[in-house]
Amino acid sequence: MALSSLFVLSMALAAVAAPLSWPLEPRDTLNDGNGAGDTATKGLLVQFMVLDDGTATAANNISTALTAAVPAIDDEAATLSWFGARVNNGNASDCFVVFDTFADDAGRAAHLGGAVAASLISQSPTFVNGLSIDPYDILAVKATDNGGSDVTLGLRILFTAQEDKISDVQQFCRDSLVLVQAEPGTVNWQCIQLPGTATFGILDSFPDQASRDAHLAGEVAKNLFAIVPTLLTGPPDVQQIDVIAATVKSAAPVSPASSTATITNSAKLGLLVPFTAQPDTAADVQSFVQGATPLAAAEPRTLQWFGASLQNITDNELIVFDTFATEEDREAHLGGQVAAGLLSQIGALSSLNVIPYDIFAIKSTNDDAAVASPTSGVTVGLRIFFNASSESTIPQVHQFCGDSLALINAEPGTKNWICGQIPNTQTFLILDSFDNEDSRNVHLQGKFAQSLFGIAGTLIDTPDVQMIQIFAGTSKPEDDGVSDPQSEAGATATTSVTSVSTTASSQGVPSTTSAAPVTDVPSL
Repeated sequence: MALSSLFVLSMALAAVAAPLSWPLEPRDTLNDGNGAGDTATKGLLVQFMVLDDGTATAANNISTALTAAVPAIDDEAATLSWFGARVNNGNASDCFVVFDTFADDAGRAAHLGGAVAASLISQSPTFVNGLSIDPYDILAVKATDNGGSDVTLGLRILFTAQEDKISDVQQFCRDSLVLVQAEPGTVNWQCIQLPGTATFGILDSFPDQASRDAHLAGEVAKNLFAIVPTLLTGPPDVQQIDVIAATVKSAAPVSPASSTATITNSAKLGLLVPFTAQPDTAADVQSFVQGATPLAAAEPRTLQWFGASLQNITDNELIVFDTFATEEDREAHLGGQVAAGLLSQIGALSSLNVIPYDIFAIKSTNDDAAVASPTSGVTVGLRIFFNASSESTIPQVHQFCGDSLALINAEPGTKNWICGQIPNTQTFLILDSFDNEDSRNVHLQGKFAQSLFGIAGTLIDTPDVQMIQIFAGTSKPEDDGVSDPQSEAGATATTSVTSVSTTASSQGVPSTTSAAPVTDVPSL
């Protein structure tokens, strides 16, 4: 049965709220992954102090030279960004900082062999203690195209990990990216490590003092100082800098199949089918959905399929969600026995809707613990939806979804997780599943939940969080489904689980006045 046919049916059954507009149409691609730009993975941190001649002439000459260097840097194809700055912790000092980024070692070497580096190195005899040049690896980066033209201030922060906590500090850097993405005034930001050492750093830039103050009072700064007793050898060394000259070239594109928004298997599309059973038929309808599990498992193109009930509302609010590799696979499911069987229960339902969504980031676990069963596997989950605060923030929400995958992968109890978007809308969705209540509670108090609520009010509206009880499900290995060249050979995470919203107030698509979440999740 085609999507359009089910849409007609859902319109006829909807008792309270109209479903989203259909049919599914191609949406404007916000970023197709084909844009210019490379991902910055390497950098250089150059620090020096000019001799104080009592007239500030030497410092002024360096400032002039840094400004004059920008055209030459723009001609360096492999230099992705470059910043020249002067330390200013209340008063302009004689200390300067230059930092730049590259896609690889070859790009860094090319810069070091270029005219700008040669000119600076030639002046090292005039510097106190010479010129300090430290290569670094980039652990996480936010770069804004043309983000060098309007930045005036920055920060150079250095800190040292305890000897046995280096990997934890590396993870801290990666986890911080989602918080920085929610700071519109933090135009450029990178968290770095000097290779082979326990020395880490943060280098960032801002258009004005208010933006820098907001960052210093924000979540990343709070978290950095919070880890001092447990992960660091001492407080961070924070230097405020005045950006004298800067240039930032095209940042790396972010798309569902590239950069941080990595799809770990072939699931790229999904369906959410929320429906309301009549009060006296709820138990029978749930039993029917459970009985459909073998049929869903027999559909070779249905990668994952789950049935669940919404907790803390009524027993008759149910959802079915599933994932597919292609539009053809989704259509095949809609024309199959499972969809037909659900439609056969029309007399027992008071509403039914069918909502497609696109998948932007996914964690999926293909093992016995990730498939619902009466005695084992996933038993509980979350259905979350939220709106981007405006059309202009949609790309940043896409980025947030992709960046969050690292946080989710670090949660062993989160068996399945997906972040997606309903096409042609500002509505995003998350659905995840857990092996038990404890795992769900850990997730609700974890870094991702804190990050999600941390961007509420800036990038998104308040998320609507609904707990679900999973009573049926099936997941198949990648080899049993539709093959996909992007799937990772040998990966254990091979399928997905998803959801969104629908009909009546308990399942409706969120609006800007969506209710507060049903569970208190503290923001950072």
